[in-house]
Amino acid sequence: MKKSTVAIITAFIAFSAGMTAGSLLQKNSEGKAEKAIEVKTGTTPADDYKLPATRIVDGILKGIKGGDYKTFSTDFHQIMLSAVPEAVFNQQKATFNILIEDKPKPQWLGFYDKAGTITTLFKIKARDGSDTLVTLSIIKVNEDWKVVGCYLQ
Repeated sequence: MKKSTVAIITAFIAFSAGMTAGSLLQKNSEGKAEKAIEVKTGTTPADDYKLPATRIVDGILKGIKGGDYKTFSTDFHQIMLSAVPEAVFNQQKATFNILIEDKPKPQWLGFYDKAGTITTLFKIKARDGSDTLVTLSIIKVNEDWKVVGCYLQ
């Protein structure tokens, strides 16, 4: 192995070790080391979003399968409650049900963060065995995650 490759691997290991220790250090204007980035060990943004998004998606799917608007809309922000009132939900139940198998098991695909709106992606099976993509956009309101967008495709 070339010396430059060994140096890069060593630098990466040192960098990784610094991150798992809890922070990265940088020198301040006086040349003293100080924390530059605080890192929560064992957690990533994906971890922070996956659990609440999965819980919310489970509730939405359960509400659709059961024809229960209250369960479907429990975590909706006022924007979504206005966009999908109960009358619209009742009109679209049959269409929704085609896109969802009887006992859906959402598979987390990932997320992206755009200015505090977290858009998460899940895959579920449709009744015909094909895949349905569930796109869920959530924002944090106080300590609660609220749905501002939901799309089944």
